[in-house]
Amino acid sequence: MDKLLTFSESAAFLGIDDDVFQNLIEENKIPHYKIAGKFIRFSQQELKKYKDTIGINKPDRESNRRDLAEIEKIREIEYKRENLSTAIKISEFIKFNDFYIISLLIIIALIFYIVKF
Repeated sequence: MDKLLTFSESAAFLGIDDDVFQNLIEENKIPHYKIAGKFIRFSQQELKKYKDTIGINKPDRESNRRDLAEIEKIREIEYKRENLSTAIKISEFIKFNDFYIISLLIIIALIFYIVKF
């Protein structure tokens, strides 16, 4: 099963600065997923493919910061959000909305109890 990483985990995984990572996200060069409309998560497998494609092998941040813009101009990275399985999408939805799901179930149970008695 593919692991979804947070922003800081993903930047550390790639070994690049947070500002550079944010710019790559804004330019849609890094594959990412929005969960519940506000949480951004990154597929570890897709980040590994991205890392292998652009050739980031060591966490030398200064050289990566300088070279990343040049590398991105040379290489186009394609990614598809369809690669994320449905099971992962459902599990992340439940993980981030568990409070609302449990609250809805309690409300339905209370309404059923009130109507029945």
